[in-house]
Amino acid sequence: MGGLLYAAAAGLQYHRGIAYGLYIAAAVVLVLAPLAGTRTVYRRTSLPLVQPSAFVAAAIALCVVGAVIDVAFD
Repeated sequence: MGGLLYAAAAGLQYHRGIAYGLYIAAAVVLVLAPLAGTRTVYRRTSLPLVQPSAFVAAAIALCVVGAVIDVAFD
């Protein structure tokens, strides 16, 4: 979030800021994937087990949408 605010203050175009936000969200999803695979999470919650491929698919989708926004409005 701080990077987006800095980019906005520096005069970055809004669509590029949106694309950067999607790229950052994809990175966060990939970082959280190993954490979601631990047994500790499932012992303390009633969440169903999420397959690692779901995290990878979500990260890819976020990157593709970010790239499309970045290229379409550039």
